[in-house]
Amino acid sequence: MKTVHTFLKSSIKILLLVLFSVGTLLCSAQENVKSLTFYSKSLKKDRKVEVFLPVDYNENESVRYPVIYFLHGTKQNSFSEGNIHYILNKLINNKTISPVILVKPDGSCTPWGDSYFANSVLNGNFEYYLVYDLVEYIDSAYKTIPFKDKRAIMGWSAGGSCAMSTALKHPGIFCGAASHSGRMDMNTHALYIPGILSENGGAPVSGYSPKAGPMSRAVFTMAAAYSSNPNNPPHFVDFPFDNNGKIIDSVWNRWLLHDCSTLAGKLSKEESPAIYFDCGKQDETYAYPFNTKFAEVLDQLKLPYQFQSYPGGHYDRDSRYPIGLTFLDSVMNKVK
Repeated sequence: MKTVHTFLKSSIKILLLVLFSVGTLLCSAQENVKSLTFYSKSLKKDRKVEVFLPVDYNENESVRYPVIYFLHGTKQNSFSEGNIHYILNKLINNKTISPVILVKPDGSCTPWGDSYFANSVLNGNFEYYLVYDLVEYIDSAYKTIPFKDKRAIMGWSAGGSCAMSTALKHPGIFCGAASHSGRMDMNTHALYIPGILSENGGAPVSGYSPKAGPMSRAVFTMAAAYSSNPNNPPHFVDFPFDNNGKIIDSVWNRWLLHDCSTLAGKLSKEESPAIYFDCGKQDETYAYPFNTKFAEVLDQLKLPYQFQSYPGGHYDRDSRYPIGLTFLDSVMNKVK
C-alpha cells in the first residue's frame, strides 16, 4: 500500500507539473496577444485586429521582427483560431522557429458575412485594407522588419486560399504563403454544381436562392466578393451559373481574377512567392481536389512549391499549423 501511495503522489506531482507547464505556455501566449482597433482608409471604417508579440518583444528596443499575417475562414473573425497563439509560442520557446509577430485581421463583413479579403463594390475594398492599410499600420506601430523578405501570409480554409491568392497578386509585399485546407483552383468549383442545382429544385432552376442550402449560400457569399452587382437586386450579385448549371463566362472571368492557378500563371519563377499548401484526403468540404489540381498547374508552370496531403479532414488544422509556420520561418530566415 505504501508503494502504491508513493506512486500516486509521484504521479499527481508529475501531472501538476505538466499542467503548470501547459498553463504557463497558454498564459504567456495570451498575455502577448493584443486586441486592437485601427482605421482603414480603404474601408473608411475601424477594423478589429489581433497581434501576437513574442515574449521577449519588450526586452530589447533594438530588436525587430518578421511578420506573418493569418487569414481566418468563413464565419470567423480576428478572434478566431486562437489556438495558433499557443502553437506559435511553443514553436518559439522550443527554438523550432525564430521569434515572429503574428497578425490576424478581421475579414468578416455585412451583408453576407465574409469578404474573402477581396475588393468588392458590395463588401468594400478588403484586399486593399489588408495589403496596404493593415501592413502600413503594423509596420508603423510595431518593431517589424518592414521588407518583403520578412513578411509572409497564411490561412486556413477560405483564409488559406485567400492567403495564397493575396501573395500571388502581391509578390512584392509577401515573400511566402502557406494554405491549410484552402480551395486553390477555382475551376474545381464545378464539382459543386450538381449539389447546387439539387438544392434549388433541379435543372433548369427557376432561380437560385441563398436559402436553398449551404452550397448555394456559399456561392452567393463568394459572388458578393468576386462578382457583386449593385444594380442586380435583390441579392446584388451576379451568380456564376445559368439555370442549367452552366458557367457564365462573363461572370466567371471576374472570379478568375482571384484564382490561385490563374494568378500563378502570370508569374515567373523569380517573381513567385514561396508556396506551401496542404489538405486532408478525407476533407469533408471536398477541398482535396482543389489542391491536387493546383499542384498540377504549378507543375505545368514549373513553379516550385511544397504540397502535403495527409489522412485527415478539414478541421485537423492544429496539427498542420506548425508545419506552415515552420515553412514560412524557413523562407523569411533563409541563408543567403
